[in-house]
Amino acid sequence: MQSKRTPWLCLFLSSGILLATGCGAGDFAEVSGTVTMDGKPLVDAQVWFECPGRRAALGVTDAEGRYEVRYSGKQTGSVIGKNTVRIETLLWNEGGQPIKGAIEVPMKYRDANKSELSADVQSGKNTFNFQR
Repeated sequence: MQSKRTPWLCLFLSSGILLATGCGAGDFAEVSGTVTMDGKPLVDAQVWFECPGRRAALGVTDAEGRYEVRYSGKQTGSVIGKNTVRIETLLWNEGGQPIKGAIEVPMKYRDANKSELSADVQSGKNTFNFQR
């Protein structure tokens, strides 16, 4: 017979793991900013905010390098806590042809395991500008 405490213990332990990794248990905050490379806006770049054990939030830069992050279709922002940030651009179109004017972002910013970028998302509005 299963103890009545087992589900609560599992919930407690899983929330403790999330908190230990630096991310809250589901609280979100607004995240926006700009991305520039070599002093120019990085256009059409994907800006990923990733928190261990959670789905990543994504923003796409506009013509002026500005982005706003969304966690899902209905949820804006990113998970509160320490996030690894990745920035990448598309270099090839669906037909396999190079995209004219596309700028390749260095691996140290686009690889989730190697990214040197991070952001400590706090409650409220957050602005993170990335200049490379």
